[in-house]
Amino acid sequence: MTTIEQPNSWYPHVTVAAIAQIHGKYLMVKERIMGNPVFNQPAGHLEEHETLQEAVIRECMEETGWKFEPEGLVGIYYMQNPSSIS
Repeated sequence: MTTIEQPNSWYPHVTVAAIAQIHGKYLMVKERIMGNPVFNQPAGHLEEHETLQEAVIRECMEETGWKFEPEGLVGIYYMQNPSSIS
């Protein structure tokens, strides 16, 4: 089997995040970033053949155990990591 490599191929790493609010409170995930505790939205990466909606539902369930049904889209943003480290 021959593998064809494209030396300068680029593809995006798509991240989804849930903003879940009920009774004036927001669902957050406590995690560590660079050793420091932080609170974040349930979030993660899009998997192959998955829609954005399916990804955010799955990530919320995996990280919190909470069944999340998105009602809308807040935004789509483009960010290029200056250090090229993902």
